[in-house]
Amino acid sequence: METSFAEVAFHKRRFLQDTRITAALTFDYQDFLAGFSGVYSHLDPHEIETCLLPEPVPECYAPVQALADLLLHAGSNGVVYPSVRNLGGNCVACFRPALVYNPRRGKQYQLMVGAREQWAAT
Repeated sequence: METSFAEVAFHKRRFLQDTRITAALTFDYQDFLAGFSGVYSHLDPHEIETCLLPEPVPECYAPVQALADLLLHAGSNGVVYPSVRNLGGNCVACFRPALVYNPRRGKQYQLMVGAREQWAAT
């Protein structure tokens, strides 16, 4: 959950900054759970260093999107990669929806995010 919260909080914080909202706001957060079948690609250290950049958004997404395009066309089912928003956390991108099974709602949370502050979930 920490990785999911960190990823969502980053984008909510960007929204607050872009709209010049300085107060912390509370957002509803619905967790979803699912299983993934198949074998997924993993990034090597060079790919991590060159493709997973935290800033500037959205330009930082171009290298990893290009790599994902190569993996997809090479037949990969998807990729597991380290989160740039939560050190030690992982993310998954599944390229083939048929490999996602048993999607279901998890817990619902309140995520409080400030434009310059840390986030908190309850």
